Amino acid sequence: AASAWARWGPTAGPPLERGGALARLDCHGPSALPAMPMKPEINNVLRGVWQHEMLNAPMQDPLHWCYGLWCPCCFSYQQRHKVLDITGEPYICCGGAMPCCAQPCDSRDPWLCLEACCCVHTSILSNRFVIQTRFDIANDPCDETLLQIMMCLNIIADFAQCCCDRETAENARCLSDLVNACVCSCMLTQQNLELQRIEQALTVQPYAGPPPYIFAVLPPAQQQMVQASQAFQHGPIGPMQPPPQVMQPGMPQGVPPGVQQGMPPGVQPAPALAAQGRTIMLTVPPNTFPGQSVQFQTPEGMPQQVVVPPGVAPGQQFTATY
Repeated sequence: AASAWARWGPTAGPPLERGGALARLDCHGPSALPAMPMKPEINNVLRGVWQHEMLNAPMQDPLHWCYGLWCPCCFSYQQRHKVLDITGEPYICCGGAMPCCAQPCDSRDPWLCLEACCCVHTSILSNRFVIQTRFDIANDPCDETLLQIMMCLNIIADFAQCCCDRETAENARCLSDLVNACVCSCMLTQQNLELQRIEQALTVQPYAGPPPYIFAVLPPAQQQMVQASQAFQHGPIGPMQPPPQVMQPGMPQGVPPGVQQGMPPGVQPAPALAAQGRTIMLTVPPNTFPGQSVQFQTPEGMPQQVVVPPGVAPGQQFTATY
């Protein structure tokens, strides 16, 4: 104890008090990476590839790479919002990776903001896990190598803080933090480029959930998230087996045929009037996301209900047919 006190000095304090190895386990690679693991049984069934390798992402979008480098918490916060808007899944802290936070939250904020600010590395990795498992994207060898380098440097930095002198420990930590910042920014940029491609593809074909072979190997908490999204969009059906949809003339994409079932008293079903082809512009209310139902009143004064289509966020407008 005396030698440790002499090594760190009376003002520096031991590693735990000055943010040392144990105090930093919540925000660095060795603990953040296992928080949302891409286990072999999951990665082996993924068939797709990233549009751009992580190593090339900064060259493809240097502005977003700088954004991720200087403000990763804001970038991760916006990215999770975009992912949840596309999938229609409820928000669960850290993507359901933490046993203490496995239940869906009533709303995204302020919980998502707190997650992105307090557990930024876990937030980034959670975004990555959801994107890969919902849209069938496997890590390539280059991505795996970068993640392993980041994890090894974090382990070395934590070991140096426990066993080396103060200057060596600080140098190791600075190197680890620098690599962490660069790799996390590359991940955010790579994921952002992929989401841009996904959003473009969704204009042709709406999101229908992950393929059944991926759903079967997801952890239980992840399966519940997907099932909650499917229940919003298709009603209470079996996991990942939505019934075929028959689109009626004038009906917007993403509106299941049976949404009129279970309407509150006084709300008339819309399909009977859909043949008339009347449309109205609606604004998505706050805390309402794709797959959820909203009520509106037609110009004729009749109450109606419609499902928010995929890709439409709160505050944005979409065309509803009644």
